[in-house]
Amino acid sequence: MRSGDTSVFYKYIVIQLLDEYFVKTNRYSYSHITPALAPSRDGEGIYFISVEGSEGFSWEIQYHFSAKLKEFSPFVSAFREAGFDMQGDTSDVDDGRVSKNIILEVPFEIPASEYDYYEEMGFAIYEIPKQWKRIDLDGASCYRTSEQTNQFLADNVDSLRNTLGAWKYRLFELAYKRYGGGSFENPNRYSGIEAMI
Repeated sequence: MRSGDTSVFYKYIVIQLLDEYFVKTNRYSYSHITPALAPSRDGEGIYFISVEGSEGFSWEIQYHFSAKLKEFSPFVSAFREAGFDMQGDTSDVDDGRVSKNIILEVPFEIPASEYDYYEEMGFAIYEIPKQWKRIDLDGASCYRTSEQTNQFLADNVDSLRNTLGAWKYRLFELAYKRYGGGSFENPNRYSGIEAMI
């Protein structure tokens, strides 16, 4: 984040409120975004609520069985509809079998027999519990397709307002505008909006 650039902080607020919206509308059942608290004073980072856990788990479990995070597919799908790529930058560049930017809130070292197991197209899949958080959502790690996001927001404006409630919906609008998304409703709805932020 460039010095004094708070757009990434506002992006986190938008994503955090979309995460809450997706949980409340039953797209998935567990919040997977760590709440951002504030941009740092120098604009070089963001303060977050701490997440207890570990990063860098293996996408493979013993005997080369594949591992999947519970709720990862519906999480990625929901955000993809909203124009955000949440799957990007989740594997190590040097070893794609190792995760990146996902914090497991449960120990990964438990035996594979403790995980849910199923077969998919003849392959054994173990599901890692849904207690995980996606981190590092800057531009290099989480791309956004503006047109798709704007269309999603325009199509779901009433649902967002009703689901998030008046205060959080207003916060969402303000953060989206500051993030650089523009307005998805009447652009002249709020005069003097910059003075409020």
